[in-house]
Amino acid sequence: MKNYPFYPSEKILEMICKDKDEKPIPQFTYFPTDLSDKAEDTLTCSFLAGITSQLEESYCLYNPDNKYTKEINREKLLLVNEALKNSLNHHFITTKPVILGLFIGELGACYGFKDPGNFFKSKEIKKIFESKIEIKENQLVSHKQESIGLGVNCYIYPSSDLIEVDTKKGVLYCVQLLKTLYSEQI
Repeated sequence: MKNYPFYPSEKILEMICKDKDEKPIPQFTYFPTDLSDKAEDTLTCSFLAGITSQLEESYCLYNPDNKYTKEINREKLLLVNEALKNSLNHHFITTKPVILGLFIGELGACYGFKDPGNFFKSKEIKKIFESKIEIKENQLVSHKQESIGLGVNCYIYPSSDLIEVDTKKGVLYCVQLLKTLYSEQI
C-alpha cells in the first residue's frame, strides 16, 4: 500500500477481513496540532460521531441479515477518543499533523494513530502496549510532560482486541472486532 502513510500488518488484516481477497476500506484523517483546547475538543467530538456513524453504516451494508445492524456500543469507541487526544496532547511542538487511519474490514475495524513524535518508535513502549502492561500513574513521560496513563488502562487496553505498535513508522494500531464493537457496556 505504497500510496498510504501507513498500513496495518497482515496479522491485523487477517483479523478484520473475512478472507484474503478482501481489502479493508481505508480512510486517513489529518488533525492539525496547533488548535486551541476548545477547538480540539470540538473536532474530536464531531469526528467520533462521524466515525460511529460510518462504522454502523458499513456493518449494516456488510451484514444486512445479522445481529450487527444495531447501534455500536459507543463506549467502546472511547479508545479512539483517548488515543487521538493523547496524540494531540503529547506531540512535539510542530506543524506536522496527527494522522488517524481507519481500516474497516468485514469482521472488524483497525485504527492507526501516528503523531509527529517518537513515542511509538520505542521498543519499550511497543512491549508495554502490545502486552497491555498496566501503566502506573505518571509512569510514562512523553515530550517532557507527565502522562498519567489512566486512559490507556481504562479505555485503550480493554476495548482493543489486539494492539500493535509499528516502531519503524511510529504508529499505534488498535483493533476492534465486531463482537467488541457491539458488546454490552464496559
